[in-house]
Amino acid sequence: MKNTTGIIIGVIVLIAAIWAITYYSGRNETPAGTSGEETGSGNLYISITDQTLAIENVNEIDMRINKIEVYSKEEGWITIGSDPKTFALLALKANGQAKLYGKTEVNTGLYERIRVTLGETNVRTKAGATVKAVLPSAQVVINSNIRVNADANAHVTLDVLADKSLHLAAGGKYVFAPVIYTQARSNANVTINTDETVAVSGGRVDADTRIGVDLEGASRPNFELITDGGARLEIKSVLGNVVSFSLDGQSYVTNISKVQENVTTETQTETDASSSLNLDGVLDVNSSANTNTNSNLNLDLNSVY
Repeated sequence: MKNTTGIIIGVIVLIAAIWAITYYSGRNETPAGTSGEETGSGNLYISITDQTLAIENVNEIDMRINKIEVYSKEEGWITIGSDPKTFALLALKANGQAKLYGKTEVNTGLYERIRVTLGETNVRTKAGATVKAVLPSAQVVINSNIRVNADANAHVTLDVLADKSLHLAAGGKYVFAPVIYTQARSNANVTINTDETVAVSGGRVDADTRIGVDLEGASRPNFELITDGGARLEIKSVLGNVVSFSLDGQSYVTNISKVQENVTTETQTETDASSSLNLDGVLDVNSSANTNTNSNLNLDLNSVY
């Protein structure tokens, strides 16, 4: 009888243990349909700087940004700022400064892309002239991993490499095809001074990326338009938002108002290395034009003529 009682008690204890394990492990499981990540919100700051080299015959490049957005799979495009601001790129370099473009509170999570909408870019020459540069696209899309944690600061630095972005074209005109190095940092210490300069320290670097815009307006990883070494760049025509370029006799057509959604990563047939450099793909002159327009774009390119 004692043995039977002991067996019954052992079975009861075993059942209780199994139930406890199942109950508590179930409480720790992520409910169906959720990601298991923390919820809440954090602050996202985006700053502009320039670590360029000196540019011959150029005193300053005034680059206006009309809007910056970030993208997540869960929320799509989210606006960080939409107030037009002009940045004197060479002054930022000379003073070793980064200046704030925008800051907003966003939901925690991973943001995978940045979209920068540009306005006018004006070149001030050492001869005292101001020349409006022609842009192959008014938007740049950048792949990046921006991690925003709850009650913490995330910071993105957009370093515009002006000496690699600005190109002298025939007739004393300029083409500004942005090359941007981006660094994203989570859990950062961010201080905004009264002149909107930004000091960032601590935290973790989550992404270092570089994007360049080609003569058809596409944003490409590790791309840089090369026009030195005797390559001849011409602005052939400006008809509304459609601009035609020629580089060493090869033609390129772009619609500057095309809305950019993604970075272009497909590999194309390689062109002459003296004309362009692109580690992941080169210019494709057969791409179709997109006539979508963006209401934030107000570029009067005809004034460059």
